[in-house]
Amino acid sequence: MDTTTALVALPASTPATACPALSLAHAALHRREVAVGASLTVLAGRLWITLHGDPDDHFVAAGQGWTATRAGRCVIQGDADGAAASLWRWTA
Repeated sequence: MDTTTALVALPASTPATACPALSLAHAALHRREVAVGASLTVLAGRLWITLHGDPDDHFVAAGQGWTATRAGRCVIQGDADGAAASLWRWTA
């Protein structure tokens, strides 16, 4: 499964809990254009994240977060770490 979404700007006053939780099966991909400061929190499983122009790849596990240090195309892959799927929420 490969999904691509455009950046959706939420008002600064929008609580993180108002953002829907997203599920990604193991090895499935999600693509999104992100702005500097876009962030997510992993609720279950683990994600592999790469951001265009960032030389590092990031593995983010349940209970951890990640924040974009630059704007660009972000690719997220489900790396469920034994779970059926990874679950996460965009928080900014």
